[in-house]
Amino acid sequence: MLSRYGTPEELKELIDVAHSLGIMVLLDVVHSHASKNTEDGLNSFDGSDSCFFHAPPRGDHSLWDSRLFNYSSWEVQRFLLSNLRWWMEEYSFDGFRFDGVTSMLYHHHGIGSGFSGDYSEYFGLQVDEDSLVYLMLANHIVHSLYPHCITVAEDVSGMPALCRGVEEGGLGFDYRLAMAIPDKWIQVRLFSPDTWSAPPAFMVARAAHRGLQMLSKLERALHTEEGKGSRSIPLAFNVDKRRVRSRGSTKLWWHAGKQLSPALRLGAF
Repeated sequence: MLSRYGTPEELKELIDVAHSLGIMVLLDVVHSHASKNTEDGLNSFDGSDSCFFHAPPRGDHSLWDSRLFNYSSWEVQRFLLSNLRWWMEEYSFDGFRFDGVTSMLYHHHGIGSGFSGDYSEYFGLQVDEDSLVYLMLANHIVHSLYPHCITVAEDVSGMPALCRGVEEGGLGFDYRLAMAIPDKWIQVRLFSPDTWSAPPAFMVARAAHRGLQMLSKLERALHTEEGKGSRSIPLAFNVDKRRVRSRGSTKLWWHAGKQLSPALRLGAF
């Protein structure tokens, strides 16, 4: 970790304090690609262009200008899986939000693809089977070693069985985070209230800064005059229901005028 983000001891303290307040902490983990940096990164680690990554062109992401892991390599699997275990063992995170899963699932990385939901889009030669197996392995290991661990997949494609158990033939994630949907819900709620038939507001914070922006918008939009009480809004954060029940409640609420978050997501590593 770079020193500008604080020390490892400070991160451990942050997580401990969050846990003492009943807040779960998920780490935004990036196993979908890596920087091309050769000075302090993995690129050209052994002098070649295919040590941890596929050789070009398969090993290059044209849109992100980054390198793509070779998930069929045992050394890559050891490196990435040990990374997950290290974060759990050393820092006691509650789980992971896997970044860029859509890019991992397909050889085309989702670039220029408008997913309609037809099965032909999910079951064919365009699917990267090595990535599928790695994600299944990662979920199986972290859930076996840490039963409380939560895994979230950032996916826009709608891959079937993404959140089914590995033993059922799924990829094993607990939740799917669909990018852009939360922003659209907030837009509809704030600017087209007559078309909204659901509860007052329902959102998933896609990122820490976006979550704060959304909460700020909601607080302004739903601010009530003094003396009229507060309005409760259910939040769709990823919460371990077993832990919630142990605290005697199955719902967490945010009240206008207060900032209360049952889940905290830390930046990508």
